[in-house]
Order: sequence, then structure tokens, then C-alpha cells
Amino acid sequence: MTNKSSSELVTSNSKLDKKWISPIILSLTATLTTTIAFIRIAPTFHINIGPKISSPEISKPAIQAQQDDCSDELHEIMRIANNYNQMGKPEKGYACYTKAESLPHSQDAHADILNGQAWSRNLQHRPQDALKLTEAALALNPRFSYAWLNQANAQWLLGKQKEACFSAIRASRDPRVQLDPAMKSSCRI
Repeated sequence: MTNKSSSELVTSNSKLDKKWISPIILSLTATLTTTIAFIRIAPTFHINIGPKISSPEISKPAIQAQQDDCSDELHEIMRIANNYNQMGKPEKGYACYTKAESLPHSQDAHADILNGQAWSRNLQHRPQDALKLTEAALALNPRFSYAWLNQANAQWLLGKQKEACFSAIRASRDPRVQLDPAMKSSCRI
């Protein structure tokens, strides 16, 4: 192996670079020239697409964009509320769900908020409140398995085992739902 000095390396690499750099520079120059020409010409073109839109229709996209922003905020608040419940801080979780309720949201999102509040109330050992909230959530979305789960937990805490088993069976139809082993055994699920 021969040791080359740094000046020899530069000279040998520059021969290789010249062979490959020229086409690259020409390509970049052509692209840049085309882009500059388009930028100079572009403002003179006026493209008319479709009929003019009246002012009420213009506001619809703006409202949709605002709702999308709220949707992002809603999802973030719901995520934080869920984390509080999982960390054993249901008071803070409930407060976050209540804040989420004030944002614009869909019917399914409202059912999710009510169910989250019910989860918080179950964790706070307030099953009567949780039961009312799950009933409201299930009125909005009768196939909401997590609402059935929270309803089963509330009914179980209230000593209504028969109703709790019915709700638990409805919840268990969703493979993502994890039932309490005691309830699962008692309800023979």
C-alpha cells in the first residue's frame, strides 16, 4: 500500500470530480434557469377555475380548518385525560374530559368524552355518576365497547351483578377489551 500525500489525493480526486461534476452542474443550471423563468412569468398568468364562490361557501373551508385545529386539541386533551386516569389521578382526568367537552366535536367524540368521564368516576368510586355517564354515551353509540365495559364496572360496584354481566358480555365482543378476571369468572365469559 502506497501512502499518498494530501495534495496527491486532492489532485487525483479532482480529476474524478471534473468528470462527474460537469453534468451535475449543467443539470442544476438548467433546472435553476427554468425555475427562475417560471417565477418571472407566473404572476402574469391568471387561471380561472370554476364559478366564483359566494361568501358563505368561502367560510366553510375556514370553519373546517378551525374544527380540524380543535380536533387536534381535542385529541391531545383526551390523551392527557386518559394518562391521568391510568396514573391513578382520576380527578385531573375528569377535569380534562370536561375541558374537552367545551370544544367542537362529533357525536362519536362526545360519546368518547362521556365514557372517559365515566371511567374517571368509576376510579373515584362514584359508580352512580359513572352509570349515568355510560348510559348517555351508549345512547349516542350503542356499539361502543369501552362504554359497555365502564357500565359493567359501575354496575358491579353498585352490586348489580346480573346487569353487570350483561354489559360485560356486550363489552367482551370487542377483542381489545380486557375484563376484570373476577367479573369474567363470575359472568362465565
